[in-house]
Amino acid sequence: MKNTISQMKWYLVCLVIIPVMISCDKDDDVIDDGADGTDENFGYIFSLRTQGADGTSDYVWKLDSLEQLISGELSVEGLGIEQAGWNYYFGLKNSFFSINYGDEGTIAYSLDAAGNIQQTGNFYADRLDCMGIADEENMIGIGAPWGGGSYDCEFMVINAESKSITSRQFNSMSMQHGDVKLNLWPTGAVVRGDKIYVPYYPLHGETWKTPVMDTAYIAVYAYPSLDYVTTLKDERTAPIGMYGSQPCISVTEEGDIYTFSTGSYASGYTQTGSPSGILRIKNGEDNFDADYFINFEESPVAGRIVFGNYLGDGKALVRYIPVETDDEIKTVWAATNDHVYAFEMAIVDLESKTVTPVDGIPVHGGGWSRGAFIEDGIAYHDIATESEVRMYAIDIDKATAVKGALINGATVPLVYKIDY
Repeated sequence: MKNTISQMKWYLVCLVIIPVMISCDKDDDVIDDGADGTDENFGYIFSLRTQGADGTSDYVWKLDSLEQLISGELSVEGLGIEQAGWNYYFGLKNSFFSINYGDEGTIAYSLDAAGNIQQTGNFYADRLDCMGIADEENMIGIGAPWGGGSYDCEFMVINAESKSITSRQFNSMSMQHGDVKLNLWPTGAVVRGDKIYVPYYPLHGETWKTPVMDTAYIAVYAYPSLDYVTTLKDERTAPIGMYGSQPCISVTEEGDIYTFSTGSYASGYTQTGSPSGILRIKNGEDNFDADYFINFEESPVAGRIVFGNYLGDGKALVRYIPVETDDEIKTVWAATNDHVYAFEMAIVDLESKTVTPVDGIPVHGGGWSRGAFIEDGIAYHDIATESEVRMYAIDIDKATAVKGALINGATVPLVYKIDY
């Protein structure tokens, strides 16, 4: 994904893939980082993207210990399983999934009895633009129309055990804006009870211009039938999320839903409007909480959110761009570019509404957000600076970070724990 629409279309033609970013939210265990460690035999499957003269290459490999994330060098040279093209990744039910839009489809990996990586299945979907975990067995996948001309989005239920799409349905997502009909682009999906919550932002399907910036939207569908139920709106903040399903909606252990509105040029919006912020839908309620709002632009960090990655226990890791920087550079899609060094991170206590910048993480490149791996109160996340790419270990309670392993590559999209 580059930072112009013409380059985005060029990628579609040349790579035959559109990247997706997975939102791993669920309403029971909330965060699915894999095995619970009660089995004495476990390992960590991870993906690593390398950058060469001819483009990127993706690999899947394994870690035997988290020590490999915090010291030394993380590399797949001569080891990793090369993937077809530029993939995105998610984990569910002891399986690590690698998404591809080519003939290979989505491939599932696990570990055999000896702890070696093995392929355990695959499925194919024409598009997967966002996905969320529905329950311990199933995921929701949504494919949206690329390039305009259609307003139909394909909703899918994907079973992690059988590695197959078990049901699918097309739902039209559009709105009239003056004399123009706009696409409603889905940015995430979570399931709470018998409903699917799908945030979206209105855009012109051919130009990707975003003329509606004054409202947060969520379309609600029934689960598992996939039928449309209603639409939720809130004018206190901008649309929720951005292209590529970067984390923007989460369900906490208590069943509360939190949403992260971006509204920045960096996140692909062609203008700004209502402020970037965080909303809540309380457990048992059917609409946004009128008494809850975090105006992120007026917070101590004065930023516009790129993503909000839920960490558990009511806290989220937020990548943001300072409002002043966003307004100065006005670089649409900067958040997808590892080489635009303008981004920072904060820990947000969602209950107390406290926003604390993470001490120890330098200003860094955008890049597609990668899901943080969380274990024992530490969130592991890769950071690209002008001089290097490293894994950082973030103490969630203290909002402090230390440098970890040097990454011999461009990014680490996902780390997932697997029993064997």
